[in-house]
Amino acid sequence: MVVWRFGFDYTDTPCMKIMKGTFNPRTTPDADREKFFFSSKWPNIAAPGSIQFTDWVGNTSQVVYTPSGSNDSNFQRKFVSEGGNINYHFLRNSLFSGLRYNMPLIAVAWKSRSTQRFTQSRVQDYQRNPSNPNGAYGGYYVGGMGEELGWMRNMRASTYLTTPVPYGTSQVIWNNASGQLDNNVNKRVIVFNLPGDDTPLDGPALPPPSSSGKMLGQITSAQCRVAKPGYDVRTATPAQLAFDANNRAVRCIAARDVAVPAGASAVDLGVDLPAEVVALVHFYEGSTIVYPSSPKDEDFGADYWFSGTTINFNANSSCRARFIVFAFDNTPPTSGSNRVIRKFTEGSVNHLQLLRPGASANPSFADIVLDTRWPVVQILKEDYISVGNGDLQHQISYDATGFFPFIIYCTHHGSGSERKVLTFSWDERVRPPFTKIVRQTGGNHGGDSTRVAYNASGATFYTYKGRPVSSQWSNNDGWQFDNDPSPIIGLRYYVLGIPV
Repeated sequence: MVVWRFGFDYTDTPCMKIMKGTFNPRTTPDADREKFFFSSKWPNIAAPGSIQFTDWVGNTSQVVYTPSGSNDSNFQRKFVSEGGNINYHFLRNSLFSGLRYNMPLIAVAWKSRSTQRFTQSRVQDYQRNPSNPNGAYGGYYVGGMGEELGWMRNMRASTYLTTPVPYGTSQVIWNNASGQLDNNVNKRVIVFNLPGDDTPLDGPALPPPSSSGKMLGQITSAQCRVAKPGYDVRTATPAQLAFDANNRAVRCIAARDVAVPAGASAVDLGVDLPAEVVALVHFYEGSTIVYPSSPKDEDFGADYWFSGTTINFNANSSCRARFIVFAFDNTPPTSGSNRVIRKFTEGSVNHLQLLRPGASANPSFADIVLDTRWPVVQILKEDYISVGNGDLQHQISYDATGFFPFIIYCTHHGSGSERKVLTFSWDERVRPPFTKIVRQTGGNHGGDSTRVAYNASGATFYTYKGRPVSSQWSNNDGWQFDNDPSPIIGLRYYVLGIPV
């Protein structure tokens, strides 16, 4: 059963609300968040703004600019293959449709080219020089996220990107490179329309004083968009729209918390999955979820992949998985004049879809803007934590009644540089988090390592700023330790709510 309302609610605010079950959209308090599929009164949503492919293209020397005819000053994507075993993808912020923040929250999913399985959530032993009997460089990472350069301001790269890119990211893809975790993978760059630095959210916290004479939404055969309370949908900025069918290429289609046995297993999501699907997955043991991972000196977690209606796991030991599944399809709308509101019954349950204008009576996945079979993930809490030197703990609390909490965050850094064959440099950086133990330091974390441990009501973030970030063996001088060239200055976190 789905109940929805387009009009005034109990606070006399014009809005659109879609309810679970038979809850009354006119009278249900906004504080009862678990009773809503959707509310246009939510100031911000957690769906990714865009997902981009950065795949291995080949080892033929080439430089390709997108769009065609662009150059180092105005490209959206620059691809470089130097004829060896490395591909570079330079992505500018203009490539990501509707991006509202200069330094956005970013995640990267790694997909093995040989197995077609995602590997970014598995803990792996990282040795840049495994043939050295005296030890190795690095330690334990989650999926190699320590290899990710992240999102940069004024990104530069020696040889191939000497003209600074104001905002963007670079993805480095290796092929047959010994000791590289990001060898033999294709990557999916997930960019959220949420800030990854200390920039405030741009969603209006309160509506303007008057809604008189303002149009709430356009839900017709030609339009499918709704403004946040107090704004006129005809003139609203992207931040003032609750949703817009023209900017919803990425959909959240499933979210669960499940037991994962050792070996191969599958979980039926009850949704026919399109070709391009990716998940954010937290593998954990016991009752406390740890992301990116528990500090374990052993392989942990699982590869995952999709088929039919299932997400499949291959774990080397039993654990649990809390995950959110995103799917994307940028194909044009199907041809037709069907209205954007579609009601249907599936398994004796009534459902509602909002579609892109121009969809046929049998819409494709790409036509669907909102579907009550899919979870709408809410932001339960968000904030920025400044990080000082030392082994620190940062505690937060929240109310997740009616939800499984799911924490995502990025680490925020100042200027710095890093060598990945090319020398990359930047004036500011936001990168996906990773957990790392540096060898020959007594099992201690690296200075760039972070993690969060959380449960139903609170979380603790752990940081280690000032510690060495790597160790290397020298035949002349023994173990040498490197300091962080771009120390962490803060964490930007979001507590998401997966509907129970």
